[in-house]
Amino acid sequence: MSAVANLEDARSIARMLEDKRRWQFGTLERTRAHLGAKIGIEGKTWKNLVLGRRKRVDDWLKERLKTLLLRELEAEMARASHDVQIALQCGDSPSAQSLREAEGYLAKAKAALNGFG
Repeated sequence: MSAVANLEDARSIARMLEDKRRWQFGTLERTRAHLGAKIGIEGKTWKNLVLGRRKRVDDWLKERLKTLLLRELEAEMARASHDVQIALQCGDSPSAQSLREAEGYLAKAKAALNGFG
């Protein structure tokens, strides 16, 4: 894989992670600091990656980003699967809105997981 493609993949993964966690921390700065700490970099480094200010991405950094994304997607899939099971146990029919939403989230998480696996 070329250095440019490697950088673009890392940037894309970082943006996905930001989008998934932004609601939790209130500000983008806090989100970046939290996510950066999870993979062993500073929030400023995360910001530079997302904004395209980095010229290259080391393999270890891309692998940590992928691992964090996989963990996030696996957790999302588990939550969606749980929601589907609860909806079925409560007697919701397969056409119920809550069941369709949960299945939609599950399908999106599986697709994203397959794209970066």
